[in-house]
Amino acid sequence: MDNTDWYALLGHVASALVITSLLMESLRRLRMISLVGSIFFATYGFLIESTPILLVNSAIFFINIRWLWKMSRERDYFSLLETDLSSNYIARFLIFHAEEIAKYQPEFTPPDEPAEVFFILRNMVPVGLWIGHEVEGDRLQVDLDFVIPRYRDAKAGVFFYGDDGPVAQRVLLTPPPAAGHAPYLGKMGFEVSDNGWYVRHP
Repeated sequence: MDNTDWYALLGHVASALVITSLLMESLRRLRMISLVGSIFFATYGFLIESTPILLVNSAIFFINIRWLWKMSRERDYFSLLETDLSSNYIARFLIFHAEEIAKYQPEFTPPDEPAEVFFILRNMVPVGLWIGHEVEGDRLQVDLDFVIPRYRDAKAGVFFYGDDGPVAQRVLLTPPPAAGHAPYLGKMGFEVSDNGWYVRHP
């Protein structure tokens, strides 16, 4: 493989990274992958002696650095709003996000029995909805743990399941999730049991 082939391969990899970045739901991931893509593209532009490609992607590199630095300094204010399933806003929220909920938690149906329901607020914006109901042994079954795409950086989950959260001292159960939801549950401290359900102990 001569240099021309290597340069072409580098250009293809850079293009793939840019496309991948645009598929990211998390803004932080989008910026990070775009940052790597801009490095590849700038290198590609340098090797083929294309000043426009080099300059544009150098600029994109520094723009991404600026935004990532700004994101690292942001301090979010999280809080909880406890509510119940009779809320009209709950109904509209579930309808509006039905497609996303079905993608990650396809088995979700609102429980019939009394439920614990919390909106997770991030800077007073309702970014997540958590619904659970009590089962035998004072355990809670998680019926829904949903965060809207723009805010899926795990911060809402870390806040909710943290030591000061409302379920910190409870044993939590959740049915086998869709593949895309399983890594998140792992980050939140859930472990797979023998029957395929996920369990989180205090």
